[in-house]
Amino acid sequence: MKPIQIPRSAKGPGPHFFPGEPAAEQLLSMVLALAADLSVLRERLDTAEQLAAGRGLDLRAEIENYQPTLADRERREAWRVQFLQRLLRGVTDEVPAPAAGGVPPGGPPGPPPAGKTPT
Repeated sequence: MKPIQIPRSAKGPGPHFFPGEPAAEQLLSMVLALAADLSVLRERLDTAEQLAAGRGLDLRAEIENYQPTLADRERREAWRVQFLQRLLRGVTDEVPAPAAGGVPPGGPPGPPPAGKTPT
């Protein structure tokens, strides 16, 4: 018997929970994607902890006491930056490009950095 090939992505438009509110739809989509990833990650971590415990290793304690090296921290930060870029791609793709002066139309996004006053 030949294995069934299942498409990796759905065809057609997805469901709309907030008709006429594309920002809310986008936010919900991001939250659901994060929730799905978190669920899978939690299950995998639990599996790793159980497998380690079966071999006499208290992985939970090892993780709590782990001190990452500088290279580990840099690698994690690079991953985090890429992750946030992927997560926010839909939002940042729709943000208008900055004007010639470097400030997007409507002013700067968010409050000024600490210690700086708006000009």
